[in-house]
Amino acid sequence: MKWLTYILSLFLVACSSLPKTIQDPPSYDLQLENVAGQSSDYVNKPIRWGGMIITVNNDDQQSLLQIVHFPLNGFAKPDVTRESQGRFLIQTEQFLDPEVYKFGRLATFSGIIHSEQQRLVDKKTLLLPVVEMTESYLWPKELSMSPYYNTHYFYPYNGYGFYGRRYYSPYRYYRY
Repeated sequence: MKWLTYILSLFLVACSSLPKTIQDPPSYDLQLENVAGQSSDYVNKPIRWGGMIITVNNDDQQSLLQIVHFPLNGFAKPDVTRESQGRFLIQTEQFLDPEVYKFGRLATFSGIIHSEQQRLVDKKTLLLPVVEMTESYLWPKELSMSPYYNTHYFYPYNGYGFYGRRYYSPYRYYRY
């Protein structure tokens, strides 16, 4: 029972760091598949979408992000294991640093549908909805840990093996 309360408190702490507009969806949660191609019908409607950052364009007046949309999971994080619904543009008067908003970063945005723009993706022209950003949340990068801790890559000492025995890599005499 103790582990259950520990896990629940961990989830509550993880959720509480999100901005309120990101954490809670709008009353009528529009999806990109409904808006795409007919953005003029949904102008000034609030949205909460997320995805992977493709490009960042900054000029003197605004920053424009192009995002590949992925559906959000229960924690408002884009779920890249599900199928994308398309692309959208995020527009803001803030300066968005291209080193922070890098290609491949996952982000969740809340905002208001502003207009639509044509963009050339490869050789196809797409009509993408433009969202005026009110709030954004960049998701931290996830570290992938190897399930095989004791491998020869930890040169020259591999740590403790089974039953607390210390052992050395058979590759410790080789330089990589």
